[in-house]
Amino acid sequence: MYLVFYFSLLLIVILPIPSFALNTIQLTDNKGRYDILPDIEILEDREKSLTINDMANPAISKRFSPNKHGTPAFGLTNSAYWIRFNVKNNSTINQSFFIEISYVYIEKIVLFYQKTDTIHIQESTGIAIERKIKYKYFVIPIEITDKNTHTVYMRFETGYSLSIPIVLWSKEAFYWAALIDESLNGLYFGVLLALILYNCFIFVSVHDLAYLYYILYTACMAIYQLAYYGYTYITPATKKIFFYETNLNVIFLLIIFGLLFTKSFLKTKQYSPKIDKLTTYMIFITIVLMPCVYFIPRHVYLSIERLLAILAGLILIVASTSCYFAGYKAARYFILSWLFFIVFMTMRTLTVIGIMPFNFITDHGMQIGSAMEVILFSFALADRINILNASVKQYSCALEKKVVEHRNMETKYRSLMEQSSEAIMLLDTKGIIIEINKQAETLFGLKDGDKPLKNICYKSFIPQDEHKIWKKYILTIIKTGSILIDDVRVVDNNGSTVLVDITVNTIEYTGNTFYQATVRDIANRKKMEENLRKTQKLEAIGILAGGIAHDFNNILTALSIRVHYCLKRLSPENRLFQVLKESEGIFLMAKGLSQQLLTFSKGGVPIKRVVFIEKFLADIVKMSLSGTNISYEISVTKNILPVNIDEGQIMQVITNILINAVQAMQSGGFVYIAVENVIIDSKTLMPVQAGQYVLVSVRDTGYGITSENIKHIFDPFFTTKENGSGLGLSISYSIIKKHNGYIDVESEVGKGTVFKVYLPAYEKATRVFAIDTDINIYDEKTKPTISAMKLLIMDDDDNINEFVGKLLQEEGYTVEVAKEGRQAIEKYKNAMENKTPFNIVIIDLTIRHGMGGKITIEELIKIDPTVKAVVTSGYSNEPIIAEFQQFGFKGVITKPYNIDELKEVLHRLSNFYR
Repeated sequence: MYLVFYFSLLLIVILPIPSFALNTIQLTDNKGRYDILPDIEILEDREKSLTINDMANPAISKRFSPNKHGTPAFGLTNSAYWIRFNVKNNSTINQSFFIEISYVYIEKIVLFYQKTDTIHIQESTGIAIERKIKYKYFVIPIEITDKNTHTVYMRFETGYSLSIPIVLWSKEAFYWAALIDESLNGLYFGVLLALILYNCFIFVSVHDLAYLYYILYTACMAIYQLAYYGYTYITPATKKIFFYETNLNVIFLLIIFGLLFTKSFLKTKQYSPKIDKLTTYMIFITIVLMPCVYFIPRHVYLSIERLLAILAGLILIVASTSCYFAGYKAARYFILSWLFFIVFMTMRTLTVIGIMPFNFITDHGMQIGSAMEVILFSFALADRINILNASVKQYSCALEKKVVEHRNMETKYRSLMEQSSEAIMLLDTKGIIIEINKQAETLFGLKDGDKPLKNICYKSFIPQDEHKIWKKYILTIIKTGSILIDDVRVVDNNGSTVLVDITVNTIEYTGNTFYQATVRDIANRKKMEENLRKTQKLEAIGILAGGIAHDFNNILTALSIRVHYCLKRLSPENRLFQVLKESEGIFLMAKGLSQQLLTFSKGGVPIKRVVFIEKFLADIVKMSLSGTNISYEISVTKNILPVNIDEGQIMQVITNILINAVQAMQSGGFVYIAVENVIIDSKTLMPVQAGQYVLVSVRDTGYGITSENIKHIFDPFFTTKENGSGLGLSISYSIIKKHNGYIDVESEVGKGTVFKVYLPAYEKATRVFAIDTDINIYDEKTKPTISAMKLLIMDDDDNINEFVGKLLQEEGYTVEVAKEGRQAIEKYKNAMENKTPFNIVIIDLTIRHGMGGKITIEELIKIDPTVKAVVTSGYSNEPIIAEFQQFGFKGVITKPYNIDELKEVLHRLSNFYR
């Protein structure tokens, strides 16, 4: 390979090339700059495949053509280009020479020239290649010391527009020319920097966005020209990225900020709305296209960039012209400045794409154009300041109007303070009260004739022991401008402590800074929170109570059935018969305890009906106070509304309240019971819906309840009595809550206690989901034939299934049992298919390990829409027990029950639905 390479180089020197008709550039002692453009030949390498070895090929050599157009400019191109020229050193002194290419957008330049008779030296440079001469342009040293004629080859490659402004310098002449050029560029960039700083000063003074946009535009222009003239050459690793992608985006920023400056300076929205919209669309399109530099081919992106630049220039000219003729005189300088800049920019662009030749004017077109732009914009900015002065006068007039409006706002503010339903105070920065409304005076206990709460420090209303805490609050207000202070104590005008929430906000009032304090009395809110806490306690214990009640009722049912089973087999004279009979009474007591547990749980759903409470109130009071030394009086106003309640549960509530009254008056006393209609509206802070209620008040003359104990009066297991369970009032609270009512207590030590029970008044007819006891019971003539009754019992308790089945079979029923829903459904379906269907199905609602009653009845209805089913349960967390008919059941019996109660339900059901 090396032999081939050196042989090829030797051929270049030895072999004659027929098409060589180049003039030889003569290097002398008295000349520093050599314009070699007329003496070069150019070859386009479209495939980028030619090498220096190919240059010795006569066919390739013939493809070179003389340069006839000054500076070679090829526009956007993907080809590689070769140039060649002859040079001979006739100087008498040993000089160094430089080849300068003053165009920065070239990715790679390779120089081949003969240094001895047999060796060619290759020099490489470019955007991403470390340069020997650290300069803004490409400068390649070339040493020709002999007196022979040498042919120099150079290969150029770029992905940008390609121009080759090439000059040959002596070393000394190059340094002097570079010094002059750097001085001129330093002056130019200094002017740009001065322009940026000057406009920054104006922007800070007048806050006009036009100056900000012009600052950004000028900064982008400076960055672009630094890159264009090669000053961004730093390290080979970063230059290529900056030159192409980043620098191309700087051009897009130039377009964006130029258009924004135009919109703001010319006030296009006011003087030319259509052009303003067009400019906005152009800005949007430019922003969208900016990231495309990283995704689309560079030559496509460059074409888009130049198209956008041309369109932006046209928009600038049209906008300034339109605004000028619309009456905005400052636009005249704007038109001239942009015209100069666009003309010179256009010349520079045409030079880059190869239409115009390189010369001093075209090479420095942007600098000349922007310099003219600076001069003309100085006039425009001066005119702009005059316009701003006129605007200031208009602003002064507008400010006077604002002062009047501000005074009116003060009047409105005072009016709003007085009309507000909340207590509001206005304080100055020292904490002195300036304004206060009527609600605040009421909250702080002011009465007619009292001294107004003005010109008083806020500390007058703060307890002494909380002054340190308030220092932290004040620091927060100063730092953030607002604060919300929860549950804080204040002292009213009478020395009483009030619990409040305070919201403080900073406001501007009468041209000064003040603090507006909104004060809310939270006593009622605290009461509601306490009620919520009690409810949550009841719900927590209700979960436990419900589970216990369910298991307890199953056990009681099984025991009750077994006792009944034994009683059927003993004569009344038998001693065991009497013992078992007494056991039935114990079961009734246990059933009552179970019902109290159920009241805690969600399963204790009231079975309601519409009643007049006064009809059974007297009986409850008489029964509860019988045998005591307590007198009582019942007062019922006229036209008491009916209530929709569970009578048993409400009787339990009244009884518990009366028992507490008796225990509070062991030496005797008086109980006053009052019943009246009341209306609760949305403004009343009670945890119930607004509407009509029946209020039952029970007042006693006992020793009362302390303020500490009254907070816990409805808590489960809270009691002050040695033998008390602490469940009575907790159960009462739970019952009233499940009736959508409310129970409250007020007490004063030494003066007695009053319990208030609010029950929702009856508003519309409510269906009673139970077999009414008023239904005519069958007699012996209508009693169905027992032998024809076939029953299916579904229960997961084996004891209940076994003994209930035995007892019912002894009564003449045909009985089958199932332990869960799927088994019951299968048996019911088989019985229908065998033409021996079940007459009644008894379904337990809660099955621990299988399908429960709710889903079972749904499936049975699908099989037989006329199915007669009785629901039974010891506990339910759904309203099925109270509203069983809505779920498809025909009857209900709650656990614990005995066999007689079950037979009565079965007989009623068979008679009622036959």
